[in-house]
Amino acid sequence: MVERRNAIWARYESERQTLDSTALRQLSASVAAQLRGLDMEIEAGLQDAQAQGCLGLTSGMRCDWSPERFKVLIDAEMVPRRETNFQRCLEITGNDFGAQSFVRNAGQLGISGLEGDYTTGARKLDSYIASYKRWLDGQPTIMTAWTQKIRRSFKKSDSGGFGDSDAGASYEYGAGWEFNATASHLGVCEAFDSHANAYLRARAQLFGSDNEIFYASGDATAQDKSTNTGDENVGYAVVLRVVGSDIYKSSGNYPATFSFANSKSAKQEFLKVSIPIPIMGIPITVSGSIIGSVGINAGVHGGVSPGCRFTLGSNVMPWAKVDAAVAVAVDVWFASAGISGSLTLIGAEVPVNVELAVFLDSLTSQVMFKSDAELAVTLRALDGSIKLFLDVILLDPAEVVLFEFTGSKSTMKLEEHKKVPLGLLL
Repeated sequence: MVERRNAIWARYESERQTLDSTALRQLSASVAAQLRGLDMEIEAGLQDAQAQGCLGLTSGMRCDWSPERFKVLIDAEMVPRRETNFQRCLEITGNDFGAQSFVRNAGQLGISGLEGDYTTGARKLDSYIASYKRWLDGQPTIMTAWTQKIRRSFKKSDSGGFGDSDAGASYEYGAGWEFNATASHLGVCEAFDSHANAYLRARAQLFGSDNEIFYASGDATAQDKSTNTGDENVGYAVVLRVVGSDIYKSSGNYPATFSFANSKSAKQEFLKVSIPIPIMGIPITVSGSIIGSVGINAGVHGGVSPGCRFTLGSNVMPWAKVDAAVAVAVDVWFASAGISGSLTLIGAEVPVNVELAVFLDSLTSQVMFKSDAELAVTLRALDGSIKLFLDVILLDPAEVVLFEFTGSKSTMKLEEHKKVPLGLLL
């Protein structure tokens, strides 16, 4: 059976060089089926031989053929294959078969055709490994299979010196960065942590003693731990040391986002009229006014936002409106009561929003730049309300809205969106 197996494999090796892809797939399927059948026959034969005592060299039972020689042949054929399969399994599963692992919850990968638990049988596990590996081989970004984490790093260091232990000097320096990200199957960077550091040290040797003369180091970190918690933060640490004494040392950790907002406005009364009209001895005042208002609201925000994004944005909204007000009030020396109405004759708002972002496309490992700009013009007219009011000395003024009404509204919006790659994260 071993010779038959070797013959089948030799035929496959010779024919596959001359076949196209379709014929090669057919040949591979046929050969795999034949080899699988032979392997099952070999395994059954070994189990039968074991049951008969043919593989027990220390027992009194012997067969006509040499079990030791046969075992050597089988090991030579099967052990390399089993070791290859074992390494493939480690590469894809990381030996993680826990309740939350991908191999038990393949649907979390988001890969077409992979669903459910693949630990219920050897053939199911083999199909999972083969399918997942094909998907990984087709991705432009290398990632750890059992966590889908992306890791990139760079390190550089060197040292040198002159002289000897009686009189000499030496130096060393190093710098590096590391970026780790967890990505979804859609290419969305879900969480990341990054770290960069650099240092420089100078030493002097004199009559056998070795002393540090100068040392400087700097570390910086940025983390976006989860899109759900908002734990984005940045940190730093700086050390400057001369002849063993710290000259400067500082460290900190801060939220990675910021925002500022402010607004300014002004009013101008264009017209104001107040006419007292006594009716049957009761003082009644009819008043009206027209007021113009202008203002601007502005804000800036930015920092590290969920999804491994570094953003900077601003919003500016200038506005203007003209309001009319009229009131009819009954006034006595200690109180005033009546009805009032307000009407927005015309109002306009022009919001402008701009956002710039640099982010990582996890599937392509490209650093992307994105810009979004929006401009809108909103016009409103004839919004208003009718109220009852009461103002009594020594008491807080009170009012009740009888009804409100909304006039016409018109909005025009312009948008511009761009996204361009800046380069690969090497």
